[in-house]
Amino acid sequence: MFWLLVRAALTGIFGSAFGKWFLSTRMGRWFQTKLDRFMEHVANKYNIHLAKKEAKWRTQFPHLADKIDNLEGKADSLAEQLGAYRDEVKLTREQTNAIRDLAMDIIKKNT
Repeated sequence: MFWLLVRAALTGIFGSAFGKWFLSTRMGRWFQTKLDRFMEHVANKYNIHLAKKEAKWRTQFPHLADKIDNLEGKADSLAEQLGAYRDEVKLTREQTNAIRDLAMDIIKKNT
């Protein structure tokens, strides 16, 4: 077990030294630039920054986040009810949007 710990420490030391040296070379800088561009592409594609910011915001303001989730749930249930009603009555898109806007105004006034 002792040799495993010594090996891990030595590997870490040599790996760190090699990494610092490699990044100071022209090839290392090129590789780091490519890696940074790839990571930015992935972050932009999957909105990672926004997800992190939202998670941080939710932990800072849990009561407000709960209220927003509650309002979104109400809006979703009203949208489902409106969809069922629209299919039943055959309302046009404009009429459906007007009813949805009215329902959202009612929710805002009640909260």
